[in-house]
Amino acid sequence: MREQSLAIQRKRQGFDHVRTIQSTLLTADCHRRLKRYKEEFELLKGVMPTMKRVIGDEHPSTLRSMFGLAIAHLKVNQIEVGLALCQEVFLMSQRILGDDHVDTQAIRNALEELASTPPSSAWSDDERKLSF
Repeated sequence: MREQSLAIQRKRQGFDHVRTIQSTLLTADCHRRLKRYKEEFELLKGVMPTMKRVIGDEHPSTLRSMFGLAIAHLKVNQIEVGLALCQEVFLMSQRILGDDHVDTQAIRNALEELASTPPSSAWSDDERKLSF
């Protein structure tokens, strides 16, 4: 159902419309909740360039979505790319939002959890053990 809604949104308003971006992010979130990590990853990867172009690289929503993409990389076993993107988003979040911002703190906590959990044991097909 969500996929159909996204297709209609794209047709009516185009890929660059803010509501289409929001619909894409909501659809990706639905896939995440259903543990369809590959579908989530593909949607986030596809919408990111549009999001950066339309609302900007440094917008808080873009940073949150970039973090979501970093975690999606991890969930599809692209560990090195995911860790590097987590670190990049953390540094951007510190610079743009500040150390005390809730999003910066969440990314810091995720990086600490990743550092204490070996990637090979954190990501199995049966169970995603990390809390984000």
